[in-house]
Amino acid sequence: MEKFLPPLLVVLVLVSNFSGNNRSSNEFAQRYGKQVLALTPENAVLFVEGDNGVGLVGYLLNVAHMRPDLELRSWNNLVFENRLPSAFASDKTQDQSRVDFFQISERPCMTMY
Repeated sequence: MEKFLPPLLVVLVLVSNFSGNNRSSNEFAQRYGKQVLALTPENAVLFVEGDNGVGLVGYLLNVAHMRPDLELRSWNNLVFENRLPSAFASDKTQDQSRVDFFQISERPCMTMY
């Protein structure tokens, strides 16, 4: 009986706390991504970085097909095909390519960090 007590206690703790820890219906990330897209001007170029930008906004634009008027670019030129310079270019080269892009772009350019 004593060898069944620790696993039984673990199961009881997990079951009793499941309702408080269940986040399957939490839509915080999706609402955040939709709000970012709603605040982005029409026909803009949106530079994103990190999991929230690349993953979340990338999903909403490329999979859920929200805001097809936007162009999505990776700030560090790592993820999407529309890179400015190579992802292996120096930081100075990448910075300069972004500055050049901002200067010649006729579309609004936004960043999301």
